[in-house]
Amino acid sequence: MIGYGPTGATLANLLGARGWRVDAFDRAPDVYAQPRAVHFDDEIMRLWQQLDIVQPLSPALTEVRGMDMLNADGQMIFQYTAPPSPGPLGWPLGFMFYQPDVERALRAAALRYPAVRAHLGVEVTAVEATPEGNAVVTTLGAGGPEEWRARVAVGCCGARSLTRASMGVSLFDYGAHQPWIVLDLLFPTDPGLPAVTVQYCDPRRPSTYVPMPGLRRRFEIMLMPGDDVATATSEAQIARWLERWVAPGSYTIERAAVYTFHCLVAERWRQGPLVIAGDAAHQMPPFLGQGLCSGARDAANLAWKLDMVLRGTADASVLDTYQEEREAHVRTLIETDMYLGGIIQTTDPAVARERDRLALSNGAPTSLTPEPPPIGGSLCSNGPRDRRPFPQPVAADGTRFDASLGDGFALVGTIAPSMKATRVLEALGARHVPTIPDALRSWFEEVGARGVVVRPDRVVLAAVADTNALDHALAPVAHYLKPGALRS
Repeated sequence: MIGYGPTGATLANLLGARGWRVDAFDRAPDVYAQPRAVHFDDEIMRLWQQLDIVQPLSPALTEVRGMDMLNADGQMIFQYTAPPSPGPLGWPLGFMFYQPDVERALRAAALRYPAVRAHLGVEVTAVEATPEGNAVVTTLGAGGPEEWRARVAVGCCGARSLTRASMGVSLFDYGAHQPWIVLDLLFPTDPGLPAVTVQYCDPRRPSTYVPMPGLRRRFEIMLMPGDDVATATSEAQIARWLERWVAPGSYTIERAAVYTFHCLVAERWRQGPLVIAGDAAHQMPPFLGQGLCSGARDAANLAWKLDMVLRGTADASVLDTYQEEREAHVRTLIETDMYLGGIIQTTDPAVARERDRLALSNGAPTSLTPEPPPIGGSLCSNGPRDRRPFPQPVAADGTRFDASLGDGFALVGTIAPSMKATRVLEALGARHVPTIPDALRSWFEEVGARGVVVRPDRVVLAAVADTNALDHALAPVAHYLKPGALRS
């Protein structure tokens, strides 16, 4: 594993739980001590639930309450209000967090697995594939250069990924590059700022306010033509950026940095035993708060496929479905992010006025109701709820339904598999959960299903009405299974 940030540490936990040896390398001696990502959603909280890090994280989280988008006159033009929790995945729809806390929790959780070893303060200098189809990683640490051989090398090594460069992979560029200054502030007491995120869609200077846990608050200020980047993070200039919200001297500057938001997707995510994930594979603006989430989804998607390949259950070609599935999801998020960014970042007063008119055409702010996109690829069926996360009801005693599913595949419902389907499900190590919770009955009725195949990453492979449909739904997965994995 090259890179031990959130994506790499998530993947290390998922593989460690499956018994695999993981050597993770990171050139930094400790987690990056300042906030970067600040939001994750309910799907990722569900993943943290699977990794059993919810309890240590919970005190450091703030539930997302919503987002207001204001025009130059301070009038609300768009609004998102968080629905009552828990949501359909068993958790509130979003959380604000302090990234070092998440990284420390992930690394501490990985220590449970003796086969997961972190090599911190060690730089990876080369990543190569051998003619035999293995990976060779060369590192430089205090003891000098070392060479490590592995069956797979996963590059979770960020936007300037050495692994991606070693694969000779180019980036698809959406052509959206906008510099912003990001300011993370610490206050001695509650500063009395809004409890929701606020997008100031003012063409004179688009800006963002983000409430964070505790006494941290973030401001993001769009840099305009003529701004002096060299002085943008000086204390005096920061005071000018913030004077409309907070008084100089009322806060401590934890971090001030100029970031250029990019929209990029790697053209290829796998080359033999070399694979990339997280920012190495895709980069997006922060408006939807999906950067860290996307890397964690990469890890969840990749982990069970790597497990099947390493165990000899599936052919290595199943790893090609990783990009097929994740790229479609990521591109939809990036394009939605760009659309939202266009609403926020417009600097043309005439365009802004027309935006405001359309947003208020019904006499009230336009309500934002984000809908997570489905994954792509050919493994899943195409029913109305396939390719999306399976719901997770919460029982009266607080038990979440995933506890019944286990960590692998599951067949939920009353359907009786054929012998053909049984062979495939056994090869997948699937658990049968025949009892449908009352809270899921309306979901089953809505999609007309008697059975649902849920993948280890909690994505619905297929919701089926009968045995023949189940046979058909399992065929794409069975295609990748090695003959020896299927009992006669």
